[in-house]
Amino acid sequence: MDQHPDFKCSIDDNSGILVAIHVIRTGKTPFAPAQWEQVLEAITRYRLLCFENTPREIHFRYQVRQSCLKQDPPGTPQPIHRRVFGLICLALGEAGSDVEAEKREILHQYNGLLVHYGQTVLDTRCIVFRNSAAETRVGQVEEEDKAEAGLSERQKNGRPSINQSTNQSINQPINQPTNQSTNQSTNQSTNQSTNQSINQSINQSNTSSSLNRANGLIINQSITNANGLGFDLLRPVHKSLSEANLSSAAANSSTATKIAKTYIEIQIRDALRERISQVMEDFLLALFSSVEAKRPMSVPDKADKDWKGSNPSLDKLEPPVKKDGFKFDLGNAQKKKRLGGMRKIFAEWLLIAGLPYPACQYFAQAVDMLQSAKEILLLAAALEGWAAASYCVLPAADSQLALKLTALDEPDRKIILTRTKAASLNGYLVNGFNLHVPDHAKDRKHCLTSDAIYDKLRLAASTYSMGGRGDLELEVSLKLARLFMFLGDRILAHKGLRQATFVKIDALPNDSTERVDRFLTIAQLYEEIGFRRQAALFRLLAADRCIGPGSTPATVAEAFRLTVRSLAPYSLTLSTKPTAHHGWPELQAQVLIKLSATCRSQHAIYSRLLLIILETFSEVLSTAEKEDLLKSLSDVISHHGSPQGEVALEDGGIALADGGIALGVVSLTKIPFVHEFTPMPLPHHLQPLLRPKLKRGISGPFLYTPIKSASQLAVKDAGEADFMWVAHEPCELTLHLSNRLPRELRVDNLTILTGDTSTFESARASLILPPIIGPVFPVVIAGIPLEPGLLTILGYTFSVFGMENRCQLTELTQFQRNPPPRTVRVAPSLPQLKVDTSWPPCDMFVDVGEAVVGTASLVLYNGQRSTCSIKLHNIGREPIESLSVLVSSNDNVTADRCISFDSAALEAALPIKPGDTAELDLNVWAALSFSGAPNTEAASSSLTPQPVPEPLQFVLRIDYSGGPGLLENYYRLLSVAFFIDVIPSVAITHWSILSAEEPEQFYLVIDFDNRTDEEIEVLYPPDKKMLIVGRDRARIPALADRIPLLFSDSLAVAQDACRQHMSEKIDLRWEFVERPISGHCWIGDLTWDPADIEALSLPPVLVEFVCDGATVVKARSDGITVDVGTPVELDVRLTNRFSTRLSGLRVLLGFREESLVSDEVSGHKVALIGGISDVVIDLGREGNETLNCQVVMLVPGVFHLDAIFELAGRRWSVVDTCCVTAAAVASGTAPSSVESSTDL
Repeated sequence: MDQHPDFKCSIDDNSGILVAIHVIRTGKTPFAPAQWEQVLEAITRYRLLCFENTPREIHFRYQVRQSCLKQDPPGTPQPIHRRVFGLICLALGEAGSDVEAEKREILHQYNGLLVHYGQTVLDTRCIVFRNSAAETRVGQVEEEDKAEAGLSERQKNGRPSINQSTNQSINQPINQPTNQSTNQSTNQSTNQSTNQSINQSINQSNTSSSLNRANGLIINQSITNANGLGFDLLRPVHKSLSEANLSSAAANSSTATKIAKTYIEIQIRDALRERISQVMEDFLLALFSSVEAKRPMSVPDKADKDWKGSNPSLDKLEPPVKKDGFKFDLGNAQKKKRLGGMRKIFAEWLLIAGLPYPACQYFAQAVDMLQSAKEILLLAAALEGWAAASYCVLPAADSQLALKLTALDEPDRKIILTRTKAASLNGYLVNGFNLHVPDHAKDRKHCLTSDAIYDKLRLAASTYSMGGRGDLELEVSLKLARLFMFLGDRILAHKGLRQATFVKIDALPNDSTERVDRFLTIAQLYEEIGFRRQAALFRLLAADRCIGPGSTPATVAEAFRLTVRSLAPYSLTLSTKPTAHHGWPELQAQVLIKLSATCRSQHAIYSRLLLIILETFSEVLSTAEKEDLLKSLSDVISHHGSPQGEVALEDGGIALADGGIALGVVSLTKIPFVHEFTPMPLPHHLQPLLRPKLKRGISGPFLYTPIKSASQLAVKDAGEADFMWVAHEPCELTLHLSNRLPRELRVDNLTILTGDTSTFESARASLILPPIIGPVFPVVIAGIPLEPGLLTILGYTFSVFGMENRCQLTELTQFQRNPPPRTVRVAPSLPQLKVDTSWPPCDMFVDVGEAVVGTASLVLYNGQRSTCSIKLHNIGREPIESLSVLVSSNDNVTADRCISFDSAALEAALPIKPGDTAELDLNVWAALSFSGAPNTEAASSSLTPQPVPEPLQFVLRIDYSGGPGLLENYYRLLSVAFFIDVIPSVAITHWSILSAEEPEQFYLVIDFDNRTDEEIEVLYPPDKKMLIVGRDRARIPALADRIPLLFSDSLAVAQDACRQHMSEKIDLRWEFVERPISGHCWIGDLTWDPADIEALSLPPVLVEFVCDGATVVKARSDGITVDVGTPVELDVRLTNRFSTRLSGLRVLLGFREESLVSDEVSGHKVALIGGISDVVIDLGREGNETLNCQVVMLVPGVFHLDAIFELAGRRWSVVDTCCVTAAAVASGTAPSSVESSTDL
């Protein structure tokens, strides 16, 4: 038995009278889609029959899909709501055809449908629509006397006597030709007698103009609409024909002529809907009258009794078994089955008659009886009916549901039946108003709540499943889902849909449309409750059922449309722009693979979908899947070329409901995948720098270095690079690429995409990337900016699979968090400088803290001098008009001492034109520290390494500019690093200070160590030398002038002054005896204690001694000789050496005997007359003062007059400046001043 579920079923179907709609086709002209929709909407307009001032409502439901009209197995009463009580046949007359032959064909097919539904149908209509203006003819099928007999028979029995035989089900779809041999079970004689009866009816209809309604045969009533346009309506009255009336026909033709027919022709005019609505209103009233006539008034109370009165044989169950004239008693289970089944049927009659309250009562009784009888199918039908009847009375107990139903009420779909109208219908209405409905409404004992309705429907579905009726189980599950969707419970609706998902219907063939409709229905319901992804899943399942061995282009196109509609819930789009997909990538990839399988014949769409899959999901696809996709893509491209331009999805027979989507060429942003996109700065020595412009009126103590990058000084926009390029000079961008495909990928024409192509000239690169196992490949793309300004970098372009791709940085998901610079500022043209040095480059890496363009290295002895020749080549397009050189080192003091060059000669070489060269001589003196530890045997052993001077490192910075860049304050900075390895030559291990013969000089006594293995001569002042053999030492005295130090200088200042004086005034040189290598010793780092500083410094006052007003005593050689006891005039002249006033200068004068060690002599040897031995004076700037006194030598001898000065806590001694020799007087000669000796 075929199982064809009704996927549009709802819980309201159980309470509706079923009307089947068939289309009869006689010609080649079918109903147009718009015309068919208009006709069908008018046919199914009325769905409710309401009685005035009563809550009773009669529901009508229409079924166009004939496969859903089920036929239950023999012996099983068919549920009342599944019986076809009304039949509507529609036909479209073909213009220009033979009307009589067409009528004959329509009536032939119409008669076959009557035979097919003859067991249940109670009223029919055959409506023929014609476009011609021909007169409408009505056929009369029988004579008036036979019609009268039929009328009396109908009024007696309530329905016609119908043959129980059933012909083959007519399951022709809409707008398809109807099988001309509908009645295949009847023989040729049956068809002949039927045709004769039809011809007779047509002939009678042509001769009969009108008949009145009282004759009981056929009523021809003219109904005029508001516009005065009329059509003919022919309505029959049911009658039963006797065998005598059919004596002229063959015996087997009775089945085709036992039902009177109604044949209506309607001209298609403007008011078509109103005309059809009037026909349907009359038809539904007549149909309800027939249903009311056939509805039983009571149910048997015993199992061995049958229905009372004349009832349809379909309601009868199997009678008790009889054998040899005896009737056996039924078992308990069989009795309950019969009683429960009859109550179920009676409740179904009550339910479709608009009486849900008593229906609930009888359904409850049926369920109790059938549960104990274990009758599965009857129990399931009773449970389903109980839930449907309870839903009908549910609004009475739920005010919110009642309001919801009121809001959804459609008055234009109701037929309001008043008592006056019912009385005019005469015999068509039996008991419409004579029921006490309020009494039944009070009994809600057996009415179920919404939760109980859910339980009963779930139980009914499970019971159908146990009975092997998967179609009914599916329908109940769909009814449950739709019911609770309407009630607002999405969870219970989802449970019903989940049960409908797993229903197994074995009777459906694999290529059946029901398999597709099943999943489409579930998808639609999931969409309505808001489960969009579940809906998409079932659309995909429906699409899978559309594709198979017997697939047609139409089914494949339908699968494509369903799959496209499933993309959005999975966060998928067919957009060619790269987007960030959310969700499960593995699942999304499978959805797109399914979509590509549905459009293999559409090569333009198929190739684009393959590219989208490879582009978006290359990370989650397996290697085998990628191989299959690449193979398919290669085949499509090889036969049909690469995708070019846009293609609409409606092309090639694939049309979407929304008008189609324009699918452009896919922009491949991940094939190859770009890990990094980095605009590269120029080399450090070529980067343009911008000199800051000092604003007027701003001054302060801070100095700003001019060495700043242009990007640091310029105002940057968002996304601008922190470096600059230079116009008309090559620049680079680096791309790190990888291939995620299992095949080699050829990338051609890889270039940079900029905002204005006229301002940037980009090179093109081509490469072949290895398969997925390969590493990340860096690719450098060069370009040349043509104009200064702000250059916008949009992305890059390349070609793969024969198609060009434009990838913009703003659309790449991998650069959303850390976007690369999208704009680069271009500086005006600048010259380029290349530097060559005469020294060899450094063979080892040494970090100098900055980028350098080159290095130079040399090995020198400590103190040795050398010159490096530097050549400056202008290799650019602009002249070098500005150039300056700066030496930078970690120790700038050492760099200033050791490095020098002639800047004037460099400035004289400007400007340096393109291609010209300038030279610069760099003088280097390896003057590092010469102080070291003594070179003893212990110190020279291997266990105690000797200190080695640190290497001399410095950077030569060349600042240059020219051309348009100079006008905009741009320049470039080139750096060259110099590394000088200094090896030991000689070392100073000890030094001391000794007084010289002259009071303004001193001896610097130095101990030299020869740290080499060769003989070295040390040259020292005054023009002396000393030979020191290898690894030996010697002491030398170097003569030097004292240092004039201010009395106010601190110890540190005095130290620095002493070091500077030593390094400038004392020239110590060394040279190898056997090699022409020499050097100068730098002693500026020697340290001096306060005593040494005192010995080195000159006193602030210059002392001169004048004897007898003429002789100026300056040195020991200028000493004087006096007689003992003879007074001598001695003047002490003091002169301020500095330009600072000396206030509070204390002057101490005293004689010292040469032969004695003590500083002063006693008063009995020398007498100093005048009181100047201890005085305090003030000297102005460079002022002088003379102290006068007399000196009397009391004893013979050699005496020295020393001067001691004290100022500001400091003390200076001037010794050995004046020497006085006292000679003894000859005997007998008295000194002239003896008399005054007592005054001393």
